[in-house]
Amino acid sequence: MLDEPVVNFTQSVADDSIKKNAECQYQSGLSPKIRRISMGKCCKWCGRLVGTYDYATVRNTGNDVFRRHEHCRCTVEFITNGKKQNVHMKKWKRNKGGTIEEWEMKKIYTKSIKQEKVSYQDSFGKKIDKQIAQNKSYRQLIKTKYHQGTNIAKKAIRKYFSEDTIAETHFTGIPHFSAKENKLYLNIGYDSFDIYRGNGAQFFHEIGHYIDYNAGNISQNNEFSKLLNDDFFNYLTNIERKNNVSSKIAEQILEEELMQDGEIFKYKHGVSDIIDGITKGRIVGSASHSINNPVYWNHKGNIEREAFAHMYESCYNKEKAKSMSEYFPNAYKKFKKILKEAVE
Repeated sequence: MLDEPVVNFTQSVADDSIKKNAECQYQSGLSPKIRRISMGKCCKWCGRLVGTYDYATVRNTGNDVFRRHEHCRCTVEFITNGKKQNVHMKKWKRNKGGTIEEWEMKKIYTKSIKQEKVSYQDSFGKKIDKQIAQNKSYRQLIKTKYHQGTNIAKKAIRKYFSEDTIAETHFTGIPHFSAKENKLYLNIGYDSFDIYRGNGAQFFHEIGHYIDYNAGNISQNNEFSKLLNDDFFNYLTNIERKNNVSSKIAEQILEEELMQDGEIFKYKHGVSDIIDGITKGRIVGSASHSINNPVYWNHKGNIEREAFAHMYESCYNKEKAKSMSEYFPNAYKKFKKILKEAVE
């Protein structure tokens, strides 16, 4: 039960500490190297990045070697003087194979599963207990985040979440909501330790899709679609005016803004993906559907569906909600109105 969550977690790590430590070594006159490794059959975009690089050649901010798309399982290693650093435990090991994230991850796993316990007896909790019966720590994670959600978001999940919503909890492909089957396919090992988007983000994002579909495809709203585009245009225009630059340069500034790593990226993950959709891949931040599937945004309604799911997910994280309000103030208000109407 332990190995799979650990593997999924380590494959999702993109810790900014790698770049910081490599930069320190570089400034000290050493010659550190960065190694990017793919796991299994990776996509073409990741495939061309696999290899070992002199840090000096990839140290510029936003270099693709350090970037990753949604569900990316590549790992990045920092190597110097025949050793690798475990960026989480701050300990050094001989370079004898394996990735830097694997050295002492079991300790991190053990610490991470000690979630704050929440006691409740509502309908959603009872259904979750039945559908994820074999993984107590993940149930507790979802329950904890559930109680951090807005009242409308919790009311929606109680109304639409059924006795058999979840089809699989250890799905080996990309986690998703299947409209054809009206089921969720989850990878709870990955979702338990997702420092890329935040623990539990996968679950609530896919639940957003599930609610959207079962409430009658409520994301397919003309006003919601228009406000998404209007808010994006207004945000971009403000960058142009503030910096006195052309729209092309403003887009470059925005793209760099959406490439930030660490905790900041967690909160802007959804925003990055929505903007990727609105621009059809022209502005690609650290989160993007178009990298893996260039035609994804060509399918009618996908921008609105993903925006709805990202916004629903943000209802369980105040910082994500703050980011949504910053970039899409009017569309986010409309989303809340649509969700409220769906539960009343």
